[in-house]
Amino acid sequence: LSNKVLQLLRKRRIHRNKIALELLTSERSYVSSLNKIEEYFLNPLETNAKTSPKPYLALPIVLKIFGNIQPIIALNRQILDKLEERIGQKWGDYQKLGNIIEEFAPFLRMYSLYCDQYESAAQHLRYSLSKNSQFSKWMTQVYYFIMKILF
Repeated sequence: LSNKVLQLLRKRRIHRNKIALELLTSERSYVSSLNKIEEYFLNPLETNAKTSPKPYLALPIVLKIFGNIQPIIALNRQILDKLEERIGQKWGDYQKLGNIIEEFAPFLRMYSLYCDQYESAAQHLRYSLSKNSQFSKWMTQVYYFIMKILF
């Protein structure tokens, strides 16, 4: 092969590797954000709603605010696991990513349900923050706690 062809192939390989790494990095960041939502908001609110005689929010409101985020979290953890396995351990010139996306594509439809419910969830959240001082205080505390650990 000529030098020109080899240079082109090298450029394409570098570009392909950058794309794969960007996909992996983005998915890691996204899953990390989803984990924080679950850890600092969803789980504590669900536990509080199930166990407290005076919960911050009733369980049905918690579930309306968070919608179908739990299956989304589980799905993206699976996608991340597959990407890390493929890119992190076995990545090479002949590895593919398309089949991973293809495997999970049917499940990505759950995002349309999440989007369809978003406005209603946001309204429940706004209403609860404005009308429920106990919940509003708790949210403020969580916000400052998260700001401390992140920054």
